[in-house]
Amino acid sequence: MEIAEKYRAGAMTPALCAEYGLSKGGLLRLLSDRGVEMRRQPLGADQVEQAATLYSHGFSIAAIASYLDTSYNNVRQNLERRGIERRSRGGSRPAADRTHARTVNVQHGMTAVLLYTAGGPLEAVAAAAGVSTSAVREYLADAGVPIRPRGRSSRHHRKS
Repeated sequence: MEIAEKYRAGAMTPALCAEYGLSKGGLLRLLSDRGVEMRRQPLGADQVEQAATLYSHGFSIAAIASYLDTSYNNVRQNLERRGIERRSRGGSRPAADRTHARTVNVQHGMTAVLLYTAGGPLEAVAAAAGVSTSAVREYLADAGVPIRPRGRSSRHHRKS
């Protein structure tokens, strides 16, 4: 179908809606019925939470957008809706302070931050990121993520 081919070739949905006299919902339904893979969709609640967590730990909006496979503006708008103020351009820390963070690639680093801040044990986070626990510990520290003390917390100890 001509609409599907135009969409696959990069035509934007508003232009296709205007050209064919369709609502956006009608166009998306038509494309879905034809098995066309949709381009970037709105972020889900869990993705918005991930974006907020990553942004609070110094990741750029562009890096987060790449990680979540969405647009810069989608991430930016969702952060604004949550009341998160944007940092000035250039990141939260000077580049010289971030040199150690490069030992873990950005994608693995984002995974590590999300898993660790969700309560995952350091060893499991390292295994998921495919790096050593010391590399993850260093990356988290460089990203400003507070490192939990080793062992069980005092709330797990039985009182005698």
